[in-house]
Amino acid sequence: MDRITDNVEPVPGNFYLVNCAKIKYEDGSVFLIPVIGEPHRDPQFGGLGKFKHYHIDGRFVPQELAGYFFEDGRTNQVIITENHPEYKPAHRYQFLGVELRRRKCRRTETGLLFKKFGLMPDKWYAWKESMVGKSCKDRICPHFGTKMVEVDGKWICPIHNLVGCPKTEKITDETNYK
Repeated sequence: MDRITDNVEPVPGNFYLVNCAKIKYEDGSVFLIPVIGEPHRDPQFGGLGKFKHYHIDGRFVPQELAGYFFEDGRTNQVIITENHPEYKPAHRYQFLGVELRRRKCRRTETGLLFKKFGLMPDKWYAWKESMVGKSCKDRICPHFGTKMVEVDGKWICPIHNLVGCPKTEKITDETNYK
């Protein structure tokens, strides 16, 4: 069984070894949520971007959690990895670490659903403009080095939805924002 890395193209219906964030809610329930990339901060977006977090990998979110973590091909939450007095989530949880787990690929596209996430679109657009023209050679996103996913003849970053052109291998001014 393949482990999800930058070199593996997941195929819906197949199983893979996936990094999962282990979180425990105040009521004692524990969930293993598929995550993509490395923990990072996105202060350029404001809000939750100032907290260290993982992005949820919607490609592997199980059906029973899809309504909570996933909508319209995008995740609507991140997993905060640090306790911080300013962070006041709707549902408090404790981040317990990351574990490798076997998960079924359910779709090929993922990324943040910015409107529901509460990020100001103007901050995302300003940041995106700073990325336009940067190289995405070999489908590697210039932001964090994440492998971009091919969708409808375009390359899409599965973390922050930057769009790359396969012909020029550069980030375009197109949006994949929903």
